[in-house]
Amino acid sequence: MISGRLKDDFFRFQKANHKEEIVHLLQEALNTEDFTNQERCWALWNISDNLAMLRKSQEQFINHKLFEKQLLQMDKQYLHWIVSDGTQKMTLLIGGFESYWNKLYEYACKNSPKTQENVVIRFESHRANIAIPCLIDFKFDKEHSLYALENLRESVVELKNTSTAKFYKLTYFTQLIATYGLMNKDYKKFLDESQNCFEDILTYLKYPNEKEQMHLIGTWEALNAPRTPYSQATCGINNYIITLINAKEYKLALYCYEKIEPFNLNYSKYFYSRINLAKQEVSFYT
Repeated sequence: MISGRLKDDFFRFQKANHKEEIVHLLQEALNTEDFTNQERCWALWNISDNLAMLRKSQEQFINHKLFEKQLLQMDKQYLHWIVSDGTQKMTLLIGGFESYWNKLYEYACKNSPKTQENVVIRFESHRANIAIPCLIDFKFDKEHSLYALENLRESVVELKNTSTAKFYKLTYFTQLIATYGLMNKDYKKFLDESQNCFEDILTYLKYPNEKEQMHLIGTWEALNAPRTPYSQATCGINNYIITLINAKEYKLALYCYEKIEPFNLNYSKYFYSRINLAKQEVSFYT
């Protein structure tokens, strides 16, 4: 069981953004704490996550091998856990471990059962495996990305009658536009339907900003939990508008921004820097 002391230290380091300390804390805990299998996976996931944010590819690869060994001893429904985070994927990819990551994902897709117990984390796994534009220049396996994109589409169909269907559909079209743009393929044919998804989810911004059920980051429960309506809207819209700007659809992005501006959303500095870029580009050509 995860002790109170360990949780306190974990939260303290997390709040202070002390990634190295989190890695050391959890590495020691794996040798000293009486963890269940799921709790070991939680520790291993967070070690990989913090090493990924530190861009320590080799160390993350070593930890991911331990994570893989742990998961192979468990029920196959958990297989997508190890490939559910895009930052972890990117760090392994730029470190030369793309083939290793891709094989983990393909193994999970072929061997993990498709059940309601793992439906959300499967969606997140598919999303993480799709190549999208980022600040790092990187090469990627196009076929792998398209494979993940098709899996994501199937997940959206699987989730169409759930309370989070609008978020999943908007996310799918966001990823579709991002991937097609990155591959220099025609994404414009998806803009109308993606915009319909955006308009459809706007009503969720009128919902109360309820706190989502609290879970330790990286746990199975946290990665497999549905979002609240307000969180679905804020997350989905943030990603959609940034994707439009990356695709140089500046006018459409600013139209969407005007729609959400009255809600005074607390987005990141990066988001507003992209909005300013869109404004500058539109102003330049008018």
